[in-house]
Amino acid sequence: MSKRFYDTDWWKNMVISIVGTVVGIVLTFGTTFYIEKKDKEKMVRKTVVITLHNLDAKINNLNSSLEWMKHADSLFQAVARRIPDHLSEVAEDTLLAAYDAFTYRNVSVSESIAENVFSNSIEIWEYVDDEHIIGRISNCYSFCGFCTETLDKMQQERAAVYEDYLKQIKVIRRTPEAVRQFFQRPELGYQMALHVLYTQMIDKTLKVVNQMHKRNKIELGISQEELDAAGDLLTDEDYKELTDS
Repeated sequence: MSKRFYDTDWWKNMVISIVGTVVGIVLTFGTTFYIEKKDKEKMVRKTVVITLHNLDAKINNLNSSLEWMKHADSLFQAVARRIPDHLSEVAEDTLLAAYDAFTYRNVSVSESIAENVFSNSIEIWEYVDDEHIIGRISNCYSFCGFCTETLDKMQQERAAVYEDYLKQIKVIRRTPEAVRQFFQRPELGYQMALHVLYTQMIDKTLKVVNQMHKRNKIELGISQEELDAAGDLLTDEDYKELTDS
């Protein structure tokens, strides 16, 4: 049975990112006040948990994007191997799926407040008290930023090719014949080959990020359950209300 929309990982990560921004604002203006109180260590630890949870959401979104990229690559290669003279040999459902993948536009929410709180809080660094952990968290944010920028660049390049194509046709037709003509364009082969290289680069980068993030959770003694609880700010009923309203 397929999941309902409000229960998908994409939607939950999207809401988590939005809620994470609100939490980040609270932390930005509230940390200094609470740090001065007797529960300083408890508050700082909560901030560290929020930081790792924020990274969790970013990494999960990037891992999902990577899976989509690998799927798109398999479609692009099925088409690219038969350009320019044998596109008629490509199954129509594969051809149309490759067209849909090329013209796909991803919508995501990005925020950097939790990262800024971590980067600018001496109290957090003192609590962690390990330059290797601090370095790994910083690198995780940097590498995630690199992957996000690369994904945006890929999408912009595909969009530019598609927009140029739309300017030259009178009517948009999603038919096998029209799609074959679309993939006959010289720049399509280049873009699909470039997509493979980008996918491999992001794949290797995320393997490093996932390993560093896993090591940080172990060394800080923070369980995945604790991180999940930090982002469990809405119930399934809340998600349902979002989609029903």
